[in-house]
Amino acid sequence: MVVTVRTLRRQMADFAESVARGESVIVLRHGRPLAMLRPPFPSERCRTQSITSFRDDLRRGLLSARRRPLRLTWRDEPLEVVVCAVPRDLVLTEDES
Repeated sequence: MVVTVRTLRRQMADFAESVARGESVIVLRHGRPLAMLRPPFPSERCRTQSITSFRDDLRRGLLSARRRPLRLTWRDEPLEVVVCAVPRDLVLTEDES
């Protein structure tokens, strides 16, 4: 699934739920991939941040997640959502973007 930053900000909970079910979400900014939301890998080490503070400062959260994966939490319980860099070899087709 491909979404813009604006759409992600408005529907963060819906996308987090989709990712928890196993989907991956590519986030675009000005038509270019900025970050990816995906389910966590087993025994993956990530920084944590609450989903509300991530949404409140979405731009900074997406940029910092490109350097090191970020696992979102809700009321101190980890969600099945990791925000990370987009793989370098990712190619989006017209259908996706």
